[in-house]
Amino acid sequence: MADSKEEDTETKLEEIKEMLVGIQNTISVLLTENQNLRQDILELKSALSASRTVTDNLKTQLRKTEKVNDTLKEELDSTRKKLNDQIEESNRLDEIYDELEQYTRKNSLEIIGVPKKEYESNEELVIRVGEALNVEIKPDDIEISHKLKKNTKAVIVKCLSHKVKSRLYK
Repeated sequence: MADSKEEDTETKLEEIKEMLVGIQNTISVLLTENQNLRQDILELKSALSASRTVTDNLKTQLRKTEKVNDTLKEELDSTRKKLNDQIEESNRLDEIYDELEQYTRKNSLEIIGVPKKEYESNEELVIRVGEALNVEIKPDDIEISHKLKKNTKAVIVKCLSHKVKSRLYK
């Protein structure tokens, strides 16, 4: 029986020894895996740190770009306002210019349908048109007269006074 107990004990010790070897192998594998995981974690931390640096740089650049964009928007708004003001001023000046041009033409009239070379001068034409309309026109009443274009039958007459022109129209 003693041998049987010793054999049982030896068997149990062998089993325990095998178990301990298995545990040691498992621990060794776990330690290796743990070391690999630590290395992976360190690499991930390093990559994360680099990513944070890049992200921070991008955020800084974005803020700068947003400031520049805001400044450019303000400049664009200011430029648009100036342009609109200049357009309004230009339109106002165009109207004034048109009024002035109309005023300078206030003593002028256009005679259309004059046969070519029917009269010696344009002044003679204006005087004869006046006679036809029973309006007395003297050469002194005409400031200037000329044909519009060489091949047209129109004459422009600028009278010295608006009264002379009005008499012809009436």
